[in-house]
Order: sequence, then C-alpha cells, then structure tokens
Amino acid sequence: MDVDGAVAALGGGGGGERETEEALQQFNKKNSRTFTFDLMEEEKRKKLCDETLKMLQTNLGPSCQATCLETIRILSRDKKILAPVTTKPAMLTLLKLAGLEYTQTPVQEMSDFAVIIEALKCLCNIVFNSETAQQLCVEFKVAAGACERLKMHRDKNMAQEIKFFDVRLLFLLSALRMDLRAKLMEELRGLPLLIDVLENTLNIRWSDKYVVATDQSDTPLTQEQMDFAMESLKTLFNVTYDCNRQVDRKSTR
Repeated sequence: MDVDGAVAALGGGGGGERETEEALQQFNKKNSRTFTFDLMEEEKRKKLCDETLKMLQTNLGPSCQATCLETIRILSRDKKILAPVTTKPAMLTLLKLAGLEYTQTPVQEMSDFAVIIEALKCLCNIVFNSETAQQLCVEFKVAAGACERLKMHRDKNMAQEIKFFDVRLLFLLSALRMDLRAKLMEELRGLPLLIDVLENTLNIRWSDKYVVATDQSDTPLTQEQMDFAMESLKTLFNVTYDCNRQVDRKSTR
C-alpha cells in the first residue's frame, strides 16, 4: 500500500480499528526496507505520521498500537517529516508506550513487550534525527527512566530487546547531548550500572581483585548477547569520555 492509501485508511473515518491496522500492515510490509524517500511525497508522509500519531492517542488494542508504532518507526527514518512526533504531547505518548514516562514512583509493571519495543525503536530514530526530541528527552528525564528500568536487567522475564534499546537510547542521548554525560556518571550512577550490566551479560566472575575466573564449560555468547555488550560498551565510552578528559587536564596543571 502506498502513502495515499494509508492516509485514506486513517483519515477516512469509515473503517474500524481492524481495517486500519490491516491497511498499515500493508504499508509497513511494503516499506520495511525503505530508507530513502520520494521528496515529492514529503507532505503526504508528514500527514501519515500525524494521522498515525493521532490514532495512537486513542484507545487501541496492543496489536494495533504496535502496528501504528511500526509505521511511525519507518516514517521517522526521514528527518524532514518529524514535526508531528517532536511536540511535547507526541513525545509523551511515545514515552508512555515505551514505559519510560518519568515518575517518582518505582518502574511500573510492563504490559505488552511488542508495544514497548516498537516505541523504543521509534524513540531511537527520532532522537537520532531531531535536536528538538533530544531536548525534550532531557526535559522529560528519559535517561533517568531508562536507567531505572535497566536496574532490572537481571530479571529473566524482561525481553532482551527492551534492555538493548534502553541502552541504545542511552547511547544516543549521551552521544548527542554532552550535558547528559556528567548526569549519567554522577547523579544517575550510570557507570556502576553499565559495568554491572556488562559483567552479567558476559557472565564475568572475579576470583580476585582484577582477576577474572575462567570456566572452560562456559557456553559461547549468543549474537544477541554480543550486540547488547557492544551497545553497553559504546555507552560506557560516552559516559567516561569527559571524565577522562577532566583527569588529563588536571594532570597537566
């Protein structure tokens, strides 16, 4: 299905949730590997993005939510049409669906993993492509929410993809917002958290200080574990980079 058909399915008002979901699924399937877009259809894609977001802000079932989020994820590869999803209400909607809406209370029980994962993928694309989204993430304390959930990384019931995209979001924010690096290091205790994540992922055990215990019976890491470890290492680099520079400057005084 093309952009016109998807917009018509969302804005026509005649179809129900199921019909709309099926139309978006066709659009998603057709464009799953689309990374360059027709400039002539820029306004149409922006319209589709806006209509899909409006649909997400209604009372939908998890399956339709995940489909709408997949559509936004595909559209968010184009930085020129992000205006509808970089407003405060839009970002709050995505953060809520990702389970990262910041509160002073403990992390709420997660419901539908597919919805959370798709919302996280959307946020990663949008943050990468939009300075406005980056600023809103700072304002909404997204790093704090991601760190809080990452503390649950040993919970075997949590989907690995959620942990992966939580760390990827932290990587992007710490790469693109230098002011967040010190906050992650000091206020959010990101360094010990990421080290703990790495040690658990790599199954590291210490036989003595600075000495790793070896076990020939350990099974090789899965590709999923290696990807997660690499994302954690990239984030660790960002968090510690400015700290290392500060130490270097002090040593030259």
